[in-house]
Amino acid sequence: MLQSICPEENRFREYTMEFDVDLFSACLIICWGRIGGRHRRIKLQFETRIEAEKEAKRRLKRRGKRRYVVIQCTENTGVLEDGFEQRLAREFIS
Repeated sequence: MLQSICPEENRFREYTMEFDVDLFSACLIICWGRIGGRHRRIKLQFETRIEAEKEAKRRLKRRGKRRYVVIQCTENTGVLEDGFEQRLAREFIS
């Protein structure tokens, strides 16, 4: 979960990403919107988990340029590479 908060600019945004991986494909579920308001949601399908991870990294990099910060990162790495979410958060913060 990422947030970008700046009261001076009336900016209170939230952005979340979730992975859903099965034997045949991977998907990235993305939700974004104003904190406490309605959120938009998309589900991106990928043939492999590696493609989904690359897309997640690309999107995190874009969020960093828009002054989002990581506020929560859960470790739920069943089929994903061990520690992938935590590593993504560390790369995003640095």
